[in-house]
Amino acid sequence: MGKLGIKRDRNNFYAEVEILEYWVVNLKTLQLIVFRSPQQGKYTSKLTFNEGTIQPLAFPDISILVEQIINND
Repeated sequence: MGKLGIKRDRNNFYAEVEILEYWVVNLKTLQLIVFRSPQQGKYTSKLTFNEGTIQPLAFPDISILVEQIINND
């Protein structure tokens, strides 16, 4: 199975078991990809960031700088 197939399977699995949110850090494109709101085995929200701040659903009082996550210097 190719890498893309594994990523799709993981995404579907997480949605099926109702993981409310998960993050993927793509260091090649310097992006943070956030999947949220699983419904019927699929995520209904996909957000892509390369800057700014994000609040994890589990910890809404915390703001994280996206640049601190994707900075690979």
